[in-house]
Amino acid sequence: MESTTIRDRLEYMGLLFAVVPFYYLPRAISLRLGSSLGWFMAHFVPIRRQVAESNIQRAFPEKSRKEVKRIIVRTYQHFGRLVADFIRQDRYVPADMSRLVTPVNQHLLDEALSGKNGVVVLSGHVGNWELCGYWLAAMGYPLHAIHRPQNNPLVSKYMEKKRVAAGGKLISMFASISAFSAILQDGDLLFVLADQDARDRGVFVNFFDIPSSTSRGAAIFAQRLNAPIILVFPIRTPDNNYEFIFEQLDYSASGSGNIAVAILQQYMDRLQYYVRLHPEQYFWFHRRWKTQPVPQKSNDSMAPSLAGAPG
Repeated sequence: MESTTIRDRLEYMGLLFAVVPFYYLPRAISLRLGSSLGWFMAHFVPIRRQVAESNIQRAFPEKSRKEVKRIIVRTYQHFGRLVADFIRQDRYVPADMSRLVTPVNQHLLDEALSGKNGVVVLSGHVGNWELCGYWLAAMGYPLHAIHRPQNNPLVSKYMEKKRVAAGGKLISMFASISAFSAILQDGDLLFVLADQDARDRGVFVNFFDIPSSTSRGAAIFAQRLNAPIILVFPIRTPDNNYEFIFEQLDYSASGSGNIAVAILQQYMDRLQYYVRLHPEQYFWFHRRWKTQPVPQKSNDSMAPSLAGAPG
């Protein structure tokens, strides 16, 4: 087991103490508590609030400062509910999943999976992506979710247990190319969230008309292994249940240009559509536009939007 520090252990003990009410109280009360905690943090412990405010202002320049602040508070409340659901999601059996989740166009996923080339399932940090992965596994889909281990190994193990409780599997984002390829070659699902800043390793596509460095791994794997791509947007409804909206991304008609870039632009366009509908359900706390294209030099043969991206 990875070595732990005293700080790791103290953080873990604090986590275990904090999650008790969310885990054991009825779901309605747990979510209400999470929403209240989110409201409190938005006003009194505004962790990364400046980042969120800046991102929302860039995405929605037409909105007033008052509207932006209202979105921010509702965003904290939404993620308070998400955390509450995540803490208790290993209690949810398939019957609970059927009650909480209404899938829309699930047949697209089933049809894609019948092709035996595996399926790349692309989602984003909108709605409740944690419950989405759990639901896919609970419904019997052969799920492999890409994840990033936490710095605290005890906290990381706690989160991993929650994520695999329904039978899904995790694969580290630092795994080998052959490991990712093997998942699709076996006909399984590769569940990917690719909407965070990929630094200089990504390619630039537009998100809210802003160049956004985006990981191209999922697009490359799908293209090379001829695997279909299914988008899923797990949106919370007003009754605190969820609609999981499935869409097929058709990259066979992407033209003769860079297919990976075309795939990722379609993905960003659809994600943007749902974020516009539900701005309070997006994870604005990440510095999505931290990396920007390197200005094109006069002797560059590469388009400015791709400058700095690996070949």
